[in-house]
Amino acid sequence: VSISYQSMRRWQRYLRQLELSLERIKKQFTFAREALIWNWRLHLPSFLHSEQQTYQISLAPPFLNYCYLPLALPPEVHDPFGEQKLCALGLQANTTNS
Repeated sequence: VSISYQSMRRWQRYLRQLELSLERIKKQFTFAREALIWNWRLHLPSFLHSEQQTYQISLAPPFLNYCYLPLALPPEVHDPFGEQKLCALGLQANTTNS
């Protein structure tokens, strides 16, 4: 599979911008949200990489959210798809909660 020059440049711009935040992300994962916001504001490309494939993606607020389920003591069981979650941001995306 041949990769175009433009595709390689987009990938390099993404990695260059990400490198600016890498040390902070290593210390605390939540700084990844800040790096993604910078990418979005600068209109730079973003990518999602898996073991087999790399995808160019379009970012949209809230960019990065992480949720935890409340601890369910038996006999209670929490539904991971239910409404009760402990999330860093609201579940509705908008540009003010990023």
